[in-house]
Amino acid sequence: MTKAGARAEIIFLYLEIRVHSSYYMEMNSKPSFWRMLRHLPKLVRLIFRLLGDPRVPLLGKIVFFLGIAYTLWPMDLIPDLLMPVIGSFDDVAVLLLCLRYFLHRTPPAVLQEHLAALQDGTR
Repeated sequence: MTKAGARAEIIFLYLEIRVHSSYYMEMNSKPSFWRMLRHLPKLVRLIFRLLGDPRVPLLGKIVFFLGIAYTLWPMDLIPDLLMPVIGSFDDVAVLLLCLRYFLHRTPPAVLQEHLAALQDGTR
């Protein structure tokens, strides 16, 4: 699996569990990669909606952008060439921590509002 593929799979898993956890608890099924892939456009729209919402704290948005910048930056804490498997996980770990911080800083009412709007199909 490539570095980008590993990142994508872990990110999809985290987002799917975080955003749709109540759905899976009701359905009594485990998330699959293909189900997460099917929800990816909705999850991306959710993140963009939250980034554009002034009620979401600025610090959470800044930390999220720093996580993206670190992931895209060619320098790593653990170089990929020296430790290929572990080197990829530091990028994923930093991005997931920043995403988690961003989602936890988002007020629950705002998150629910945006999820409901996405379910209704409204922009």
